[in-house]
Amino acid sequence: SSRNRLLDATDRTAAVCVPRALDAAEAAVRRGERRAAPVVAAATQVIAAEPRVRLEYAELRNPDSLELVEEVEAPALLALAVWVGSVRLIDNRVLHAGGLQ
Repeated sequence: SSRNRLLDATDRTAAVCVPRALDAAEAAVRRGERRAAPVVAAATQVIAAEPRVRLEYAELRNPDSLELVEEVEAPALLALAVWVGSVRLIDNRVLHAGGLQ
């Protein structure tokens, strides 16, 4: 992201928790978790472990309608926004009940 250029070296290292959080949510789905709350919690726990990063939101949504979803039955979009210092970073990943596609 172009915003990564605004991060100093320490903040760039901390920001690595964002893709790791998406990986954790994906891993939860691959292990068979379908409920939104535990999938989102898997991601937010990774973010919470990084003291330099503040979570703004983590939501599981329908990728077409952007409505909140309660279960990963069809593709679901996990969207994250975090603050690293004064820089807001956003990222997302589409999760599939059968794993990432």
